[in-house]
Amino acid sequence: MKIIKTIILLSLIFCIVSCSNKDDSNEEQQEIPTSKIYKKTELIDGSNSYIVQEIFYESAKIKKLVFNKDNFWVMKTYTVSYTGNEIENIIEAGDYSSPSLEDYEIVNQISKTGNNYIISSDKNIFSLEINFTGDYVNSTKVFETSNPSNIYYQESFTRNSQNQLVSSNSDDFNVSYSNYDSNKEQNPLGNVYFSEFQAYIFILGLKFSEDTPQNAIQSQSSFSYEIEVDLEYDIDGYVTKSNYSFDNASPLQYIHSYIVE
Repeated sequence: MKIIKTIILLSLIFCIVSCSNKDDSNEEQQEIPTSKIYKKTELIDGSNSYIVQEIFYESAKIKKLVFNKDNFWVMKTYTVSYTGNEIENIIEAGDYSSPSLEDYEIVNQISKTGNNYIISSDKNIFSLEINFTGDYVNSTKVFETSNPSNIYYQESFTRNSQNQLVSSNSDDFNVSYSNYDSNKEQNPLGNVYFSEFQAYIFILGLKFSEDTPQNAIQSQSSFSYEIEVDLEYDIDGYVTKSNYSFDNASPLQYIHSYIVE
């Protein structure tokens, strides 16, 4: 009888331990977020919709980025070549919808010197310098290749002690940022950031801010206007929708899609 009681007791203990371990395992599995990579963004503008940006991958590396500017006014394609894991060149091609505008293709060689990426065109007229600290962009500068002191266009980005973007300044306008959405994935379109070289910055794996600001005020000498963005996330913290509202303009909505790694 004692043997039977002992067997029953041991069976109960084993069952309790097994169930406890199973519950712990389920809790651990639930806490692990799904890893995803960004695929594309679709713009919803009233009753119209079209793909704004799409990324194509090869062996988990960006092979091509396609950007549709202003509803097919120009379709820009950035094709990336690698040497090992390092980016060797980015071919930028522009396809205009208007026959009066000339399509183009530029082969850009990528080199890295200290905290600067130098992007040099095969046209040998202008070069782009992207200065960074860690993963964060500090400034961009377009200069004449034969005369680097002759700066054609430049942007600068300022962050606070939490590496949150607080302002950006360019030759065209100034922007101040606020209302950060912390501990979430970045908006794949850059949210309310303003940069002429967004595609290159994305391909190079750089970013402007640790957290995403949802408010921006853009100002020029004669006027200023405000942009607000309401972001929606999936269960893993990835941005699925960006709802933009503007001063004196119709709202826009962007839908973001991902690939599960």
